[in-house]
Amino acid sequence: MKTKELVIAGLLFCAAALPALPLALNEKWSFCEIPSATWETINVADLSFLAKAKKEMVSLPGGVFSRETKEGKPVLLINEFDAPSGGTMYLRCGVNCSYMQVGLNGKMIFDERTASAFSAGCGNGSHILPLAVKKGRNVLIVKFFGSTQGSPDGKLRYLFAFAGADEAQYRQELPTRENFAAVGKVDRHVAERIIRNGVDRMTATDFAKFNRPHHFSAADLERCYQHYPILEFYDRALEKILREVPETKVDHGAVVWHLYNMGYVVKTPGCCFGIDICHRRAEELAPLLDFILVTHNHNDHYNLALLKAMAKAKKPVISNFYPAKGYQAPPEHLTISDVTIDSERCDHNATLKKFVSAYRIQCGRTDDAPVIYHTGDSCDPRQLHPSGRVDIHILHPRIGLSVPEAAKLLSPREIWFSHLLEMGHCKPGIYRPVDWCAAYLDMEMMKKQGIEVSCRCPMWGEKIVIP
Repeated sequence: MKTKELVIAGLLFCAAALPALPLALNEKWSFCEIPSATWETINVADLSFLAKAKKEMVSLPGGVFSRETKEGKPVLLINEFDAPSGGTMYLRCGVNCSYMQVGLNGKMIFDERTASAFSAGCGNGSHILPLAVKKGRNVLIVKFFGSTQGSPDGKLRYLFAFAGADEAQYRQELPTRENFAAVGKVDRHVAERIIRNGVDRMTATDFAKFNRPHHFSAADLERCYQHYPILEFYDRALEKILREVPETKVDHGAVVWHLYNMGYVVKTPGCCFGIDICHRRAEELAPLLDFILVTHNHNDHYNLALLKAMAKAKKPVISNFYPAKGYQAPPEHLTISDVTIDSERCDHNATLKKFVSAYRIQCGRTDDAPVIYHTGDSCDPRQLHPSGRVDIHILHPRIGLSVPEAAKLLSPREIWFSHLLEMGHCKPGIYRPVDWCAAYLDMEMMKKQGIEVSCRCPMWGEKIVIP
């Protein structure tokens, strides 16, 4: 693979070369509402409209702007500030809306449609943006919508949150190779920001090129890792699992490893299997797996080379679409080694009816063996009818599924939020990567409703012991 096939995140590296400055925005912002405008007609790189736009001066106490609105029209927050010299200022910002765009001095510098989705419900912003400011007057423009997401009373609001980030904090959360290497050693929220910022700089096109079947030379792979360090983190997660699975002995319960998106490797006292394994090198897992489960026919939930390798080795491939040994059309009941599997069909959305297989998996022969309920991209909790208790519910929190409603119906011991920060979704449109904040909002909502359930957002490569 040639280097030119990858797009370097130029903003990050160019800005980092400039001298660092403290964030010193103007205390007063301009709020600009344009009722007749659409999202497409407002360009944050066009400064000519500022003179004629109707603006209202506002303050953002605590770095938060909140205002109730009747319509979800696009609005602007504008900050005109002076810098003592040219250099870099760091801004952490986010909005609780579909997406936002940020412009500086007539240039678009960030478009959330190509980055991970964000909700301001989890603090003062999540995207770290380096602002390459010039000496003298600078104009920062943030465009966003009103939204009910994260609103405590369900009312439509504009909500923007920002905070300055000093150089030390910024460098700690940059998606560098060094910071990714420290993900398992730093504070959980810092680790999440490193991963999120890595995903922010990814594109679906570049991820698809990296993820397609081919062999990288050592030099080409090194260049990929240099351009997008999150890809090295992605590969190292698989290597960790390949190393740990054979070393791990399971006498009771189960040991589970998370592998990207909704992928899990599960080891019980009697066997080892995979669920929704999606990784460019997934085929390397075939010798370790006794069988594999796939919830549905979307390529962020399986790897074709792995399915072929399993079928060639005459190992069961359990799915509702791939014609290989073990192929089935759920609902079905089967036992493989010490694992019992019950499956049912659910809707993915209003168009893809009965498209997803949800699996209730009892991991052991004893009555108290842990039960995993993996519902893939199921969208309607009313369609979930497991044949018995559920210990761990693995779900996609932003496919239409109401997590609180599912928790009430299933009463799981734990909920594992998955399908987070899927890099194949780093493109404009509604299906952008789902952020950690989506899970935290659901957790907060369940807490307010008095739903007592333990929640977890597994990281790629994380090992979890289930007693």
